[in-house]
Amino acid sequence: MSLDHPSKEFRAEVASRLRHDLLQPAAALKMLIHRFGENAAAMDDPRLRRAMREAVDELDTSITRICEYEEIANGVVLPDISTMEIDAAIGERVADARRRAADLGLTFSAQPSSPALLAAADAKLTARIIGAALENAIDFTPAGSIRLETEELDDRVIIRVTDDGVGIEEGAQPYLFQPFFAANLGAARRDRRLGLGLAYAQKAAALMGAELGLSPRDEANGACFHLRLPRSVS
Repeated sequence: MSLDHPSKEFRAEVASRLRHDLLQPAAALKMLIHRFGENAAAMDDPRLRRAMREAVDELDTSITRICEYEEIANGVVLPDISTMEIDAAIGERVADARRRAADLGLTFSAQPSSPALLAAADAKLTARIIGAALENAIDFTPAGSIRLETEELDDRVIIRVTDDGVGIEEGAQPYLFQPFFAANLGAARRDRRLGLGLAYAQKAAALMGAELGLSPRDEANGACFHLRLPRSVS
């Protein structure tokens, strides 16, 4: 597995995290299947069926994210650069984030750009990057709001994701985009975080000639991530 940090301590932490994120849902599945085998009537228990679905989803998500990160880190993924409309490219990810924020009692705002903003980028990779930024914002915002904004500045189109969450300590900021680092950040909404979302997102941005970074904020809490994409003149 390719890792951006060579230390033994870091690799040990990664191994521990992988064991946790892969083996724990697998063990839960094994236990549930065993219970169903012993008692067929257990299949009628909605709590057990829900637990099985959640275990399968966790395992599938963890394996998928590891594979996707390895593909982009090792140059398997090649960007398909073309003129794309920002709102159309990220619309599905924004809708997903809006639904999840509402379920958690968070305020979510994202206004369509007018006129439509065009960028020269890979639409699928752009959607994945913004999806990772939105997911991160929701996970680290116990209460408050999340905002997505777009603007055109010189030869760039900028997408910003801002939240009122717990914020990011200054000492942690240089390591934010390292693989598996986010798994060690406290106050996350989810206990199990592989910490590959932002690492993947930054590599995907660089692959397109774009830039994903952390913007400074005047407020004490929260964070603001920006994605700068080449503007399309088409």
